[in-house]
Amino acid sequence: MNILKSVLLGAVPVFALAACATTDLAASAPEAVEVTETVTGAKSETKSKDKENAKPKRVSKGGGHSKADFYNAYDADGDGNVSQEEYKKVRDAGFDARDPNSDEQVLVDEYVAEYEARLAQDLAEQRDRQLKQAYVRFGILDADKDGILTREEFQASGVRMFSRLDSNADGVVNEIDEKDAY
Repeated sequence: MNILKSVLLGAVPVFALAACATTDLAASAPEAVEVTETVTGAKSETKSKDKENAKPKRVSKGGGHSKADFYNAYDADGDGNVSQEEYKKVRDAGFDARDPNSDEQVLVDEYVAEYEARLAQDLAEQRDRQLKQAYVRFGILDADKDGILTREEFQASGVRMFSRLDSNADGVVNEIDEKDAY
């Protein structure tokens, strides 16, 4: 968990480094995949009274509580409507995912283990994407493509971002600047 915390905390400054000078070219960064393969490996355990080796099953991500999240999670046929049948089917699958030993009872450890497994997968996927993006951002910031980011190259990106945000070019970014200039 400390490694994960370090990685997540370390990822925030990486995003600030590139500011707005990035594009979504993550597929062109093979080094990121190599790095993540050496660090990734989160494990989760399910403690069950009946089966010690029961593994949590994966269900849809679900997520928020908005109407859009509801449709994304429960509209199985994509027709823009959620029938009671669709809703029940997804809810049943959700219960089954939290009941790995199929005893029709979900213990707190089983419930938390299913969530932990989804969270670990989501974080690993997010981490992989962010590491790939870090390589892409570095490539964009490294203007002379020598594999070294100088202070001047780093600051040039900041100047571009500030200029983009300072839409009225008065040298100050504030409410007067257009809200959508970013």
